[in-house]
This record gives sequence, structure tokens and C-alpha cells, in this order.
Amino acid sequence: MQRRLTGLGFDTKLTGVFDDPTRAVITRWQAARGYPQSGFLNKLQHKALLTEIVAVAPPTAAREAPAERPARPARASAGNAAAPPQRGPDPGGAAFVGGLMGGVVGGMLRR
Repeated sequence: MQRRLTGLGFDTKLTGVFDDPTRAVITRWQAARGYPQSGFLNKLQHKALLTEIVAVAPPTAAREAPAERPARPARASAGNAAAPPQRGPDPGGAAFVGGLMGGVVGGMLRR
């Protein structure tokens, strides 16, 4: 119950004990949802609490943006002073999936 209330934004200590501080948090939840404020849950309120969608913290900027990879230094060949074109990151991971599938299918066909 305490984990569920905390996940819904009603912070309580996770003690595993149904004590007075937990009842106070239940009372706040009841008040926010328009239920009578008793600190005790009836069957309807218990079901409503368990089926309510848990709030998810918004992603931070560090999790949103992928980490920048440093660019590799350009290599020049002896006959060509220009560096080869640099490929960008593969956002869909298609090279990995293609390589994986090719290895799996190729391994099956060699049997």
C-alpha cells in the first residue's frame, strides 16, 4: 500500500507497517480523490487505489539526449589527401539487426 501511494505522488516511508503516518497519507489520498476522509480504505477505495495509474517521473535531460560520441580523426591515404566520409550513428540499429539476423539465418542454412 505504501509503495502504491508513493508511486501516486503521496510520499510515505516504506516501512511495511500500517501505522498512523500511513493512515495520514491515506487520508490525503482520500481527500484528493473526493472520498470521505477516514484513513481507512473500503473495498471500492482499495480497488480504486490499486487500479489508479502510477505517475512516472519525466525523463531528465541526461536520459533524453543520447550521449555525443567524439568524432574519429580523419585518416588520409597516401594517394588521397581527402579523408573518407564519416558515417553518422545508426539510430534504428539496423546494422546490428541485419548482422544478427544474417548470422542466425546463415547458421541455420549451413546445417
